[in-house]
Amino acid sequence: MTIRRATRVACLLTVFAGRAAGAAPGGAIASVYTDVAEAKCRTVEESEGYLNQLCPGVGGYALRLIDGDQLQVFVVRADKREYQLSYEGGFGQRGAAKAEWRVRQVGTTKQPLALIFRVKAADLATPYPHKTISQLVVAKITADRSCTTNLILPGPRQNERARQAADRAEGAACLHLP
Repeated sequence: MTIRRATRVACLLTVFAGRAAGAAPGGAIASVYTDVAEAKCRTVEESEGYLNQLCPGVGGYALRLIDGDQLQVFVVRADKREYQLSYEGGFGQRGAAKAEWRVRQVGTTKQPLALIFRVKAADLATPYPHKTISQLVVAKITADRSCTTNLILPGPRQNERARQAADRAEGAACLHLP
C-alpha cells in the first residue's frame, strides 16, 4: 500500500469513526450562556408569590420561567410554541444565573441542540425537612419538540456529565417525570 493510499484510508476511517461515535455533522458543538437571573429577564406577569418571566435564549429560542409554589421551566420557540421541562424534587428554584445552550454553528447561525439548566430542588429521598440539591436538567431541542432527557445529580464532574448528555440528547428519549 502506498503512503498516499494509506493516508486516504486513515482519513476515511477517522471520518467514519467520528460519525459512529456521534460526532456532529456540520460543525463542532459549543456552549453559549444566557442570563436567567431575575434582573436580566423580562417580567411578563407578577403578583404576590408568583413571577412569570421571559429570559433570553439562542437561535430564536427563549426560556419562560414561572416562579410560584414550584419553578416551572419552558423552552419557547420562535413560533411561540412552548415546551415544559420536567425535573424531580419539590419546590424548585433557579440554581444559577446562567443557562447553558449546546449549539452547532450552521453558516452564520447558532443552532440550539440542547439546554442545560440548573435547579435547586428538595431531595425527596431525604427525611423531612428535605435537603436541597442542585440538579442539572438536560433538555433536547429539535424541530418538533423540546423535553427533558436527563437529570444530572450532584457529584464529580457534574457539568461535564451534563454536557456529554446534552451532546447525545437528540437521540435520547424524553423523561416522563411527575
